[in-house]
Order: sequence, then C-alpha cells, then structure tokens
Amino acid sequence: MIKVYNVHYRVMEYANEKLANFIDFYYDLLFDCGEDEELLFIFFPDLTVLERKEKCFQTIRDLYYWSRDKHIHELTPLHEYAIYHILLAHEDLHSDSEENIYDMKDIDEIPFRDSEEMSDGELIEMDLMYADTFDFYYENLFQDHDFKYIDLLLNRYILGDTKVFENYGIDIKLYEDLIPIDISRKYSHLFDEINGEKIEVADETFVSSSDLSIFLKSLIGHVNHALVNENLNLLLWNDDKTPKNEKSVQSLFYNTIAPFCIRKRVNVSREVNNGRGPIDFKFVYNHDYKVLMEIKLLSNTNIYKGLEAQLLQYMIQEDIKRAIYLVVVFYDNDFKKIDKLKSIAEQLNHDYDIKTDVQILDARKTALSASKISREEISMFKNIEE
Repeated sequence: MIKVYNVHYRVMEYANEKLANFIDFYYDLLFDCGEDEELLFIFFPDLTVLERKEKCFQTIRDLYYWSRDKHIHELTPLHEYAIYHILLAHEDLHSDSEENIYDMKDIDEIPFRDSEEMSDGELIEMDLMYADTFDFYYENLFQDHDFKYIDLLLNRYILGDTKVFENYGIDIKLYEDLIPIDISRKYSHLFDEINGEKIEVADETFVSSSDLSIFLKSLIGHVNHALVNENLNLLLWNDDKTPKNEKSVQSLFYNTIAPFCIRKRVNVSREVNNGRGPIDFKFVYNHDYKVLMEIKLLSNTNIYKGLEAQLLQYMIQEDIKRAIYLVVVFYDNDFKKIDKLKSIAEQLNHDYDIKTDVQILDARKTALSASKISREEISMFKNIEE
C-alpha cells in the first residue's frame, strides 16, 4: 500500500482502496490498448514525458501495484507529482459529473470531529469518513509539496540565487526526474555538490508545538519590523487611503514567511476547511507538532467571535493545543480592543487546557518612530517566548 501520514493503519488501508480505484481508471486507459503516451502528459511535465517516457510509464505501474500491495511503499517526488495530478483529474471529474462513481463527499458533509468526547474507535470512524474527501489525500498523502515548486526554485538558482536549495533545505538530486535533461547536465555540479555535502535542515529544530509557536511568533516579529521600518505597510493601503481587506493581509503575510517555513521544513496549509469553516493557516512540523493561526482585522465586527468560536472550535475538532490569533492594527484606536482579546484568550486557555496567543501586526499607514511608541504598545508587540 502507499504510505498515508497521520492516520491509523485501518484508515491507511481504506484510503488505499480509494487510491487503487483512482489509479485503476487511468491505468486501464494507459495500458489496455497499448501504451498511450498522450495520456502521460496529464500526470507529468511535458519534457519529463518526452525525455523519460519509460520511467513515466513505470511510475504509473508502481502506483497501480503499490496501492494493492500489503507492504507500505513511500512515494518519490516523481510518484508524488503523478498521483497528485491523478487526484486533481478525478476531483475535476467528480465536480463535473452527476454520478458519484467513487462515493466521494465534500468536506462540508463530514460531521464535527470532537476529539475530547470521542473514543479512539470513534475517531478512527471519523477519519474513515474524512478519507471519502479529496482534501484528505492532499493533506495526508505527501510529506511536503516541494515537487510542485521545484521548477521555480531551480529558476531562482539559475538567475543567481546560488544558496536557494541550501536555504530551503532541499536536496535537488531527489527531484532530478522532474528536471529537463539539458538543465541537469548543465548544472551537474549542483547535483554533485548537493549529494556530496549534507544540507543542514535541522531535523531537531522543534521538539514540541511550543517550539513551533515560538518560531512563528519570531516570524511575526520579522513581518512587523518590515511593516514599521521598511514601508511594507504601504502595500496594505489602497490608493483612496482605505486599508485593504483580510485576504490581502493573509497573502502578504504568507509570502513573507513562506521561505522561512520551507527552510525549517514547516508545512503551511492555507484556508484549511474541516467542515466547520476555514482556518487561515495550519502549520505542521514533522507531522506531530501543529499550530493554527487566524488573521483578523481589529475593525472586523467578528473580531471576538473569531477567537471565541471559530478558532476554538477548530482547535477542539483537530485536537490541536496551540494557536495564534493574529490581529491587524490599521488605526490607533484599534489598540483599545487588545486587552479584551487577551482576557478572552486567557479564559479559553484556562477552560479548555489550550494555549492561544494574541499577536499583533502593525499596519498603520504612518509608522511611528521609536521615540513615539508608548510603553503600552511596546509591551503589546513583545513576542513572549515560553
């Protein structure tokens, strides 16, 4: 069977039954009437098919037989790329078809998963239901999604960012099957260097969710520095002098912190939906340590509800003990709401045995000089490390 992460063995077996059906559909199209080369372009980059056609066929064969085998097989980047696109193709078919051939569900159809009230057996049954959604496979079938971005990273190297793979902790050699032959030959020294020299990705960087939370709060400090001192805040204001919406803040925040997360092997999922509404960010390290993050403008009328209901419910359902409620300041008056938010967070932490930190992004249009920032505001911005 194909390895599925973060689930019980029974769930892995059931997921592989689903995967076998997905793969079987295209396996039959590829091989029943001879080897149909044209179909390979659905699952692999064009040049990978043209230059490594036989390896592409073998990859599909591997997936077909692995999903039916009793041994657990781990995917290589080429296998990941193929099965990811098989899933995308089936999801498109599912959304366009009136018939639900594989009995798949939308994430909104999955009931609330109360990890505190349910027994282990009940939780397994809930995960079996979740395995009937495509979201389950995108979240649990891959250790990371580097295979989707290797072309962008390699282009950065070619354009002069020679430390890009070292900085992101990526062994480019593992992705050689996804790289055009002329490029791998021209930059063969890159593969030799990567193979011959261990890239330090600090496997033991985080030994708890608390460590991961501290790391994320340091990134918030990094973003705040750029907002206040490097005019990054100007990107969050419209030409008519009104602040931009939460989506804009989320995008800017994500694009600022993503390189640091990649380097530390922290997986970042955006707008994850478990049936109770989406959460802005889910950070996972080594499959065990998890922190949720919700971003809200302090001007949002649901600023308190977002903390008391949305974020809390997601933490309970996913059995995640750590979260960050990141609030965005556009006007000086926004600070008046901070004390109440921190009080709510403290009460929730006490009542539910969780740890939610209220953190601030200062997106005010006029950055304050150090001499004008009040002692109160300085204390609000401190990222307390526990």
